[in-house]
Amino acid sequence: MNKLDLILLIIIGVIATNKNFLTTYSFTKNKTIILFNFLFNYFRYFVFSNNIVKTRVVLADQVSDLISTMLVLMPNYLLQYCN
Repeated sequence: MNKLDLILLIIIGVIATNKNFLTTYSFTKNKTIILFNFLFNYFRYFVFSNNIVKTRVVLADQVSDLISTMLVLMPNYLLQYCN
């Protein structure tokens, strides 16, 4: 959280040489299903639009709305939880 009470959501990628890169970030007031739907649809459209290999694993915290979104929008992806 920051002075404006906004949550920073970050999507990073990992390439074959184990290097990380920032792909998407977004500030939000809360973590809702609508937000996660928008974020993942935007990410898939702009990042994976040109026959780029799709991700297979998503690392995230255990937010119930995120889990619900993953089950609907990305059912074939493996969701692993961060501690």
